Amino acid sequence: MHQPFVSESQFEAIQQLLTEARGRFAPSELERFEQALLGAAGAVPRPPLAPLQDPAFYFPGLTARPWHEASRYPAVAATVELLESAAAGVREELLAVLETRQGFQRFPEGNQERADWNVVYLKGNSQKVLQNRELFPRTARLVDAIPRSGAGSMAMLSAVNPGGHIEPHCGPMNVRLTVHLGLVIPPDCRFRVGSESRTWQPGRCLVFDESFEHEVWNDSAQTRFVLLADLWHPELTDVEIELLERCDVILGKSGAVDQMVDAAQGRLDGQKWWA
Repeated sequence: MHQPFVSESQFEAIQQLLTEARGRFAPSELERFEQALLGAAGAVPRPPLAPLQDPAFYFPGLTARPWHEASRYPAVAATVELLESAAAGVREELLAVLETRQGFQRFPEGNQERADWNVVYLKGNSQKVLQNRELFPRTARLVDAIPRSGAGSMAMLSAVNPGGHIEPHCGPMNVRLTVHLGLVIPPDCRFRVGSESRTWQPGRCLVFDESFEHEVWNDSAQTRFVLLADLWHPELTDVEIELLERCDVILGKSGAVDQMVDAAQGRLDGQKWWA
């Protein structure tokens, strides 16, 4: 049995949400959400998953593959087109803000901060995120325009320094797809999702499912920069997305970015940390 993803009190709150939903939607519209909830509470065994896929919260019935081709889904294709068409402007804004030595902070990992991975959070409600959005207004407007991303989505600029290695890990849920837009891509950088490694290209997107094990290397002498954003898995229905967004509030996910931002803000200000 997989470890429960929700506490007893959270499960009760989501059950109350589900009771309300039964008065609005047909049973067939709620079936997958109910199964996901039971699995998250540890009440039913989790079904066998794809190799190297291990989310803590598993939503059944969604196509599971490490890498996704944007052309398979209109919302993903629209996101890729939107981001790639704006790539030059995002890169220009990034390079200009870097010269001000503001915005970026070390990625928090537990009670520590990584020395090889720095980020700028662009979605959230903390004062620091609002300041970041003022520093990167063009990029902030861009990520806000991503279709089917929702209030609890993640968007950030991600920088991995020379010699950096982000160790293998799985994201907590399989309900979102993640998009990376290459901005500054030196040689000798690799990105593994599942069993397949790819590399970024400047101005181009990679789309993947973070519930699969993934890992990053930068073996170059230059910092690698990408824009990271996520959107709902395109096979989720509007009803399921509504319920999942309300679950985000119950689980406190909407405040998680604010906590991460507050943990390490300002410590890189004034420093020339990139190569």
